[in-house]
Amino acid sequence: MTITYGFECRTNDLKCDIEKLKSYMSKNDCKTMTIDVSSLNFIDAARVCALVSGYHYTNYIDGVLTWLVRDDAAKNQITPFILGNMLVKVKQTDIIKKVSA
Repeated sequence: MTITYGFECRTNDLKCDIEKLKSYMSKNDCKTMTIDVSSLNFIDAARVCALVSGYHYTNYIDGVLTWLVRDDAAKNQITPFILGNMLVKVKQTDIIKKVSA
């Protein structure tokens, strides 16, 4: 079963929020997990991806984390640093584009 976790900087302290996510992972079976960091800026999203993926790998060596990021620019910047347990995808939004006639 895949768990989906919406990561937001709830406390305005990124380190504290990362620790909350790691605590959630240790209390639940999170071998396969999707984490949405699309609300974060690129630097914070990359930081969360790196730190949490390392933690996840130590607990679930054959697990997989799928990271949902804001846009292609964030994906292209994070992808070179991915670990073996990471997938990076752009979050799909339901935006209808208006076409002028």
